[in-house]
Amino acid sequence: MRKLIGFSLAFSLLFCFAAAYSAFLSQKGPYFIDTERCLQSYQPLLDANKMVEMRDQAIKVKMKTFDDSLAHLMDTVSEHRAKGEELLSLLNLESNVYRHKLLDSTSRFAQAEVAEALDSFNSTAVFFSKKDGIPVLFGSSNNTVVLGSGKKADKTEAFLQYMEHLNE
Repeated sequence: MRKLIGFSLAFSLLFCFAAAYSAFLSQKGPYFIDTERCLQSYQPLLDANKMVEMRDQAIKVKMKTFDDSLAHLMDTVSEHRAKGEELLSLLNLESNVYRHKLLDSTSRFAQAEVAEALDSFNSTAVFFSKKDGIPVLFGSSNNTVVLGSGKKADKTEAFLQYMEHLNE
């Protein structure tokens, strides 16, 4: 009788172990993508960066024109010393305010463009994960250490191919 109980207990444990191992093998993930590599290939972000760069160049041209005009005006004012000190001080103050407004508007524009592109990237990652039945997709920057990762867990190439098909 003891042998029968021992045998059934061993068989039960073996069955439980096999079921747990089978469930472990069929479980999806964890998976990750090299976020930095994917973002370098993400067209909406590249477009946003180009727009920000073009705006930055336009602001630099505007600032150069403004600085040249301001320098000429200050030269003219400094020749008339009577009220020149007060006027120079006011011109300097106003020019600083103008510069800060230009830089601030460029900064807000850049933040909005990049935020929109990153939101789009996150949505693309969600659609990719749903398509492939991935419950959780981790991002790693510059292929940082992802514990338990290996070639099977790296979905970077598949994600890049998915993004290429979206651009076609």
